[in-house]
Amino acid sequence: LVEPALELSLHGFLQRDGRYELGRVCTQLVSARGVFRGIRLASPDELSSQELQTLMAQAASVAVALSQAGYFGPFGLDAYRYTLDGQQRFCALSEINARYTLGFVTGFQQHPSELSLG
Repeated sequence: LVEPALELSLHGFLQRDGRYELGRVCTQLVSARGVFRGIRLASPDELSSQELQTLMAQAASVAVALSQAGYFGPFGLDAYRYTLDGQQRFCALSEINARYTLGFVTGFQQHPSELSLG
């Protein structure tokens, strides 16, 4: 069991040919019991440069894996910073959502109506 300190999401859009675009990192607003309350763009100082680099690399790996599996379209991944044994750590991938999610419009530069699977 871990104690989440910061919950994050990152969204992307995968074309049929494997090209992908990643959005902006979002902070998920949750209750003390982990119930989703909302989402906002993460501020530049919320993640360390190492956390951001790890998250972006993980998102790129997810995009490649989804493409190799034949998937195309919207996707998102969840990540979090947590405390374990008094030390802060980072999990760059806790869940993959191969679909639109509640945070997609906040985290992705283009509105879904502007995206094409061409």
